[in-house]
Amino acid sequence: MINSGIVLDTGTEKPITLPYTACVAGYCEAIANLAPDFIDTLLSAEEATATINSISGKPLIFSISVDGLVDAITALKFRRGQG
Repeated sequence: MINSGIVLDTGTEKPITLPYTACVAGYCEAIANLAPDFIDTLLSAEEATATINSISGKPLIFSISVDGLVDAITALKFRRGQG
């Protein structure tokens, strides 16, 4: 199930799959590239879910709140001198 990574669905035609970069006992880690098109996708999201597969192969779907996401991304861009 590790090969499936995390599937991030923000209501676009094709969800974004984030591959795991590391897995150890108890958890796996995925790192997202905050490329401009990925940021634009996040900024326009009205809702989001993350799906992972359990050991049994059953998909586990988690709702992600997007409340405050625009403000957070704007603050990060400003802090990095991009805004």
